[in-house]
Amino acid sequence: MTKQSPITEKTLFVLGAGVDVALGFPTMNNLLSELARFSIEEGREIDRAIRTHVKGMRFNLSKRAGEQGEQFGELLISSHSHLIDKVKSALDKHKEQKSPKVKAMRTVVESLEKIRDSNHLDDDTCKALAEIAGEQEADSGGDYLFNPRGLTLTNAPRQAIRKMFQGALTEIEGLTEDEKQALRDIVCVVSNFEEMLGEFFSGFFTKHIGNQKKYFYLSWLMWAYLKLKQFEANDNRERSFYKTLADLKNHNIITFNYTRFYMTDDYSKIAYFHGDCGGYIRFDNREYIDRDDRICNAKTADDLAAFLNGIGGEINWGAEPPRLLIPAIVPPLSVKPIICNEYLDLWASAGQRIEHADRIIIVGYSFNVADEHFNDLIRKRNTSAPICLVNPDIESVKPLVCRMLGIDHTNLTQTPIDGVKRWRYGRLSLFEAKAEDMTADKLTKVLS
Repeated sequence: MTKQSPITEKTLFVLGAGVDVALGFPTMNNLLSELARFSIEEGREIDRAIRTHVKGMRFNLSKRAGEQGEQFGELLISSHSHLIDKVKSALDKHKEQKSPKVKAMRTVVESLEKIRDSNHLDDDTCKALAEIAGEQEADSGGDYLFNPRGLTLTNAPRQAIRKMFQGALTEIEGLTEDEKQALRDIVCVVSNFEEMLGEFFSGFFTKHIGNQKKYFYLSWLMWAYLKLKQFEANDNRERSFYKTLADLKNHNIITFNYTRFYMTDDYSKIAYFHGDCGGYIRFDNREYIDRDDRICNAKTADDLAAFLNGIGGEINWGAEPPRLLIPAIVPPLSVKPIICNEYLDLWASAGQRIEHADRIIIVGYSFNVADEHFNDLIRKRNTSAPICLVNPDIESVKPLVCRMLGIDHTNLTQTPIDGVKRWRYGRLSLFEAKAEDMTADKLTKVLS
């Protein structure tokens, strides 16, 4: 008797950014620095074309990328350690001192202060250590016990700091300019590109034209970058998880990626939860345009620059709402903005896919809080189907997926299978592996 395959037509695949990493795409944490490079190298004409439509915008992409690239630990424990004192004084002015949230933030800041102070070695200690090590002289001004560049925040504190300090800028009265700037500097460093994109998109709700222009600039720059990267990487699909999907003949997919690497011409079963690079939206009337020959035939940076140069006649920042074209992507806000009716249908369809799935296989997705709409669909629309997670960094993702499903992560037991580390509890299975290493045969074996 032939054993039934664990993957059927009703098996649903959910794809995150980790799936495209094998094709040379950056993660969201380093996308900003990659876009800064792109804007002055092969994408410089694209950058120039977009900027012609956002005159008066004050935004230095290279500077912003440099600030973000300086890791949190290095910023607060060495080069900008004075920010800790400014943030402490800002929190002292919060009117809800007994609030658990304010107390939690004070604890985090005070812990960072202790790390900063204890990590610093005075001159005498440095000289003594230099003599013991046989070095000629010690660095003047003291030194560090640990290299602060390697210190990074875990996900929950990072997200909490970003949200709390953003809110503090308007919630706390009487802040000095130095305190405001310290809060802004820290928010910048703990924000990845997607979060920044969401922050600027909110300008359409607050009627902040400066943020609207920044969103327009960044979204089109990312769109053009991804279009070119997709064209360059298309011949390498067989080195990625897209080959696995093709071998399994399964295209029941929800994806968070904007790319189209599927080895099929039938996209009817693929739900682009955050949109894709195939079209754009006219913002004032929410018209969705998914077939434009200027885009479909574009294969070079010059082609894309020509398209972007040509949309000037369709832009009027002074209209209410502003008349402009934006890429057909959904900015990563925890509350999904309804930028066109097509996305309402898409998200409803995604909920039905989840509800009817006999198994949900999640690959390269990190359960970001900005995707809480999707996380809630997984949590509520199907409470019985096995959930299988493939990720090379299980330790980081484990508490997030367990919290989403209401599972105590200490109940997970490790049971390796076919050379892959596996953790299991109830209907949840976690596999520590890169997406591209999960071939069709390997995936079938570990799920059987």
